[in-house]
Amino acid sequence: MAKQILTTVILISALALGGCVTVATTGVVEGAKIASEERSINSASSDARIQLRINDKLLKHSTSLFTNVDLTVTEGRVLLTGNVPKAADRVKAVELVWQVPGVKQVMNELQVKEGGGVSGYASDTWLITKLRSQMILAKDIISINYNLDVVNGVVYMMGIAQDQAELDRVKNLVRNTSGVKDLVSYVRLKSNLPNPATAKK
Repeated sequence: MAKQILTTVILISALALGGCVTVATTGVVEGAKIASEERSINSASSDARIQLRINDKLLKHSTSLFTNVDLTVTEGRVLLTGNVPKAADRVKAVELVWQVPGVKQVMNELQVKEGGGVSGYASDTWLITKLRSQMILAKDIISINYNLDVVNGVVYMMGIAQDQAELDRVKNLVRNTSGVKDLVSYVRLKSNLPNPATAKK
């Protein structure tokens, strides 16, 4: 969805019409939370490189696959979302992802169906904007640690929660938001992450 030019235009239009004040406000709050991100700078940089390499492979394979497949990469874990026209496209996307060094896990949530059209993209774009704004404004949620994507009203979530209580708050926020049809969470708890110092020994 993030790669669709149409959704970008719709998002900009939506913000211009009614979201400017919210974005200005949430931008300040988000800036204060950035220092709390659980991923290290090295981990975030590695994830960015992995995402670039996957996108390159998707684009070289076909423009259609590159356009239809959205990526979220967190600590080498890759979440694939979006709509593809054929089941073979789901298989090919996973195959290409595993060819990239540094990939540790692949969650394939690609849906085999034609795109939802202008209204579908507009609805998903508005929903993800609303969810991100709500999470940023929530004082008891460190929103920078969560990545969201929305496909056909289904919310896919990755990231690192401070504890189970925070994760429950995020899930409740998402599920109680109008327009959300379902929630698929791949969020991990901070307490379950490997200790970097221990891992190096």
